[in-house]
Amino acid sequence: MLVTELEMRKALGKPHTIVRSDFKWFGPSLSHVTILSVMEFFGATEEWLEFFRKFLVVPIKFAYNEDVRVRIRGTPIAYAFSDLLSECVLVVLDFTVNQYYDDLFLYRLHDGFWL
Repeated sequence: MLVTELEMRKALGKPHTIVRSDFKWFGPSLSHVTILSVMEFFGATEEWLEFFRKFLVVPIKFAYNEDVRVRIRGTPIAYAFSDLLSECVLVVLDFTVNQYYDDLFLYRLHDGFWL
């Protein structure tokens, strides 16, 4: 889609620029407050919000260390709920970009995006 848009703009003689970026360590860096706020905005009930809170703060024990730590940021890796929660945050980003810019299109593949 991005290449098609580029070729079409070139054919119409319109200026074009493509910017590509990626959120480094997106999943592990997500704020739990942000995730829960977005889920509340989307209408999650208090029951679901409490479930998400418990899911996000699962204790972590590393093999090289005896200590058990509680996750304070990010989502557990390789869970469908992790994908759901991070995708919901990214959808809000997509919507915000759409609201502020008329002629700017955001193409996204998980946490990589092109403008």
